Amino acid sequence: MIKEIFRPASLRHACLAPPVSGHAWRAGVCRAPLALLVVFTAAAVVVHGCGGGDDDPTPDAGGEGEGGGEGEGEGQPSCGNGVVDGAEDCERDVGCSADHVCTAVCVCEDDPPAPMTSQALIEQAVDDGAIDYATSLQYRVWALFHAPELPEAYDGVGTLGDDAYLFLELSHARESLPAEVEAAIAPYLVRPTDPTSAFSEPPAEGDFSFGPGPAPQVRCPLDAAGRPDWRSTGTDHFVIWSCGYADPEGDRYSIQRGVAGEVAEQAYDKMQSFAVPRADVNIDGPAPATRTDIYLLAANECRLRGGFCVPIPGDALAAAVPVGPCDRASGPFTSSGYLLMNVLSVPLEAPIALEESTFRAHLVHELFHVLSYGLNLEAQGGTCPGGPRLPPQEARSWLTEASAEWSSFAFFPPDDPGRRTKLFVEFQDRRRYLRSGLHETREMLPYEARLYPFFLQSESNREPAPFLDFWKTSQPARTIAQLDHRLDLAFSFADEFPELAVRNVNRELPGYSPTPHWEFDNELPLDISPRMMEPALPLWAPSPALLPPVAISPLAAHYDHMRIPEETRWVRIDIRPLPNAEHLALDAIVNVRGSWKRLSPSGPVLDFCREGDDEDVSELYLVISNFDHDRAGSSEGEYRITTATACPGGWSGSITAVATVDRNETAESGPYTTVTDHHQREEQTWTVTGTELVLPPGMPAGFETEQVSTAWRAHKTYAETITFTDPDCGVTTDVSAGVAEGTGPTVFTATPGGPGAYSFFPQAVGHEYQMTIVQTHDACDGTHATFEGTQAYYENLGLMAAVQEFIPMHELEGDPGHFVGSVTFIHQEIPLEGGSEIVDQTLSWDLVRTPLSE
Repeated sequence: MIKEIFRPASLRHACLAPPVSGHAWRAGVCRAPLALLVVFTAAAVVVHGCGGGDDDPTPDAGGEGEGGGEGEGEGQPSCGNGVVDGAEDCERDVGCSADHVCTAVCVCEDDPPAPMTSQALIEQAVDDGAIDYATSLQYRVWALFHAPELPEAYDGVGTLGDDAYLFLELSHARESLPAEVEAAIAPYLVRPTDPTSAFSEPPAEGDFSFGPGPAPQVRCPLDAAGRPDWRSTGTDHFVIWSCGYADPEGDRYSIQRGVAGEVAEQAYDKMQSFAVPRADVNIDGPAPATRTDIYLLAANECRLRGGFCVPIPGDALAAAVPVGPCDRASGPFTSSGYLLMNVLSVPLEAPIALEESTFRAHLVHELFHVLSYGLNLEAQGGTCPGGPRLPPQEARSWLTEASAEWSSFAFFPPDDPGRRTKLFVEFQDRRRYLRSGLHETREMLPYEARLYPFFLQSESNREPAPFLDFWKTSQPARTIAQLDHRLDLAFSFADEFPELAVRNVNRELPGYSPTPHWEFDNELPLDISPRMMEPALPLWAPSPALLPPVAISPLAAHYDHMRIPEETRWVRIDIRPLPNAEHLALDAIVNVRGSWKRLSPSGPVLDFCREGDDEDVSELYLVISNFDHDRAGSSEGEYRITTATACPGGWSGSITAVATVDRNETAESGPYTTVTDHHQREEQTWTVTGTELVLPPGMPAGFETEQVSTAWRAHKTYAETITFTDPDCGVTTDVSAGVAEGTGPTVFTATPGGPGAYSFFPQAVGHEYQMTIVQTHDACDGTHATFEGTQAYYENLGLMAAVQEFIPMHELEGDPGHFVGSVTFIHQEIPLEGGSEIVDQTLSWDLVRTPLSE
């Protein structure tokens, strides 16, 4: 449904009555009268075109230019003023449905669909019911391998050269495919050197050709012994194959095999500290048969279309195929794998380590897949023969492609810079945040999500090891959800994802100097910002409460750009009305008298009074990030903005309590060893949301007390790994993990405790919240089990009364009404056998009090 952006709360139900004079009725939705909209509509905006871009990516600091009273008459509808007003359908990115676009005159028109790859057209056909899932797998195999049989309707703009999800889905679906589908795809799903492979069969009659000469030969002809003429070059850890084309006098691609082998060894040397491929069992190859095979293929280059052999566009074939051995020998299903690369993509000389190379980037990407299959195929959605079956949507982890795409840069930073730029720009500019969080696995979206491990690396002293360690310790995960949970334990989404979302504002702003992406990778350009409404919306005062719409999928963020006119002196932004608010973080990058800084409230409310020198905000970029990693954790609704021409009195700020337990212990009893690694972290915050004078029951007038409302939020993580080693049996591992959030309103009484001193006392018992703890048990005999249990935790209100420095608080010297403090009131280091346990609890506060008018 089309609705007004930032409509006043008082108009939310205006459409319950029939249309009347002064309203425009469109698509069943009424428009507010102009007289009601004028209080928060820009009076004058110079528009260079709206609906399609960001005409002023770095507006002037200081809030000038909005509502200046020149140009159009005050309150008149203006395409580009940030408000869907008058007879407008839309404003920039707001107001149109997903299949429409806002034009330069603020009218919704059909959005010409973006060119689609073969894989996207195939998936769209499944969604539309035009083909079934089994047929889609068949067509995806044909698209990936450039098969001539692919129907013309699925040509699109060509093929994605990589489709790791195809092989993961086939590991579940293949045993139940119809016979005709299995027959169509089987020649592509064996090793190319297999006599039944599409790349080893004798040439078929009528092979296609285009242009003046024949197309490159796809199938490898027979040699003098009657076998497909595959030739190999061995290195220490790889066997590289290419077809010899039955030429007894020459070896067409021997140079490419040597180069591919040298590049593969470069990659192996860099990656071996992370992992090595699981040993192969290709008994048809040269000894030792445990080396990883790389097949250099000459893929079909054209398809018969209208009587002509038309070249196949798209990316060159590059794939990693999981293959036996495949089992649960190390916990989850793991497998070996081999690589497929287009022989024409191989350079004639191997690049040195610091030299840019597109081929090496692709090879490292595919080799990372093989390494990850050997660490944990199952948690990526794969299975082994005889293993459990999963539906397609549960056989795709965004981390599969995001990690592999990131690995190319992590191990060889110079490689394929153009692709890094392209993926970053697409991440910023093309994502629809309701549907396209990090979890989305269609088309290029998971490749674009490489930005997240890239960010984690940049936050980890620019070292890839911490993210690689996540993969190395992923064995307790068995599903894609559990793999996300393991990442959350290693890098808390609640902490890290909002940081990425704020960094992605990606604008050069005077005084604000976070580490930009380009400083770590100069191929990620500055001033490429996420989709947001432009030009900036003015927050006029006084006005009814504004209700901006938000639609954010899990692990995505929403951005708004706003200006604060001079007469607006107080602003409050409250995201508590949004669904799933307990998983939302609120940040703002604000312009204070020409210098920018970041405001990050610890809770769901941000307010500022412009009378203070450090809060005289004239412009801001608002960031609402959804750090929920549950795929059902979307947030779609409206948040609330309140403004005033004078700053209200009362309290503002927040209180934070953090408790941690870290225990490491190694206990030995005879030949048996038990290693325990235990970590808990709980953070609770109380953010002030309002203050009022209340007369306690039975008290006479004049004895009013200040009642302070707060929004409470708790975030707790629990992780424990116990490893028991039995020399006769092996290793048994128990892994327990859980994450929990709690939210709720908490009311305090603020009581004076002498000059410049105040105390907060809660008016009710604290809230309770629950954590689901999942334990996985991998026994030394190979058995596996999973258990779940719940644990209750509570709002820690008693903590405040236990901290003498907090009861009462004292205002800062020289800064009346400002109460700041931090106390570590518990710190214990307990020696244990072969380790220790460290317990810390801290309380901190930053509160401001302005007297209330009675």
